[in-house]
Amino acid sequence: MYKNVADLAALSMTTYIIATIATILSLLLAWFIANNIAFEGGLDPQDHKKRTKWFWAIGILLPILFFSFCFFYFRPDVLLAFRPRYETTIGISTGVSFAAYIVIGRVLKMLSQNRKFGTVGFPF
Repeated sequence: MYKNVADLAALSMTTYIIATIATILSLLLAWFIANNIAFEGGLDPQDHKKRTKWFWAIGILLPILFFSFCFFYFRPDVLLAFRPRYETTIGISTGVSFAAYIVIGRVLKMLSQNRKFGTVGFPF
């Protein structure tokens, strides 16, 4: 049970660290999947669409799973008076992890133009 401000601060830091780890693992998973989808030959190859779908599916699952994990695993142990502050922490860390996934994914795409991950599509 997280009963005081020091406990809440430690839990918040733990939440941010877990968000960072989840973002890195998601990017590694997207990179691994993109590299395991074979190039297709022919006039109308569809391999880049598969890589794009997997990248965005992982990107959508990241915030959903992370938010659910923090909300249902950590939040019940937080004292009722501190729950709004911790819920803010969950929201911020979820948003930042999703934004970092997109930004770092875009940078990785630009750095790997001649590789399979370079074919992942971005709408911007």
